[in-house]
Amino acid sequence: MKQTYNKPCQVDLEEEKNQEIKKLQSSLEEMRKKVDETNGLLVKEREAAKKAIEEAPPVVTETQVLVEDTQKIEALTEEVEGLKVLPPCPNLNLVFIGDQIGLSFR
Repeated sequence: MKQTYNKPCQVDLEEEKNQEIKKLQSSLEEMRKKVDETNGLLVKEREAAKKAIEEAPPVVTETQVLVEDTQKIEALTEEVEGLKVLPPCPNLNLVFIGDQIGLSFR
């Protein structure tokens, strides 16, 4: 038994189908716009993050130690160690002139 639809009913179904397709196409277009907006915001956010990273001060700073300073410290340390081994002498005074250590007697 074959079912037949009358023309008005078939036209109504076609009209409903077309309206549903239009709604879905409209929803799809809205979603595409939102995706495009979101992608645009992500690009801007990425660029802002890159800029912030470039402008941020470095966390680790390097300090250059000059060999001259190291040699001077070692020389002064040796001199102090040498003075520590001297026997105590009440007439002996240490004299500091700038970065030099001298001895004076009373």
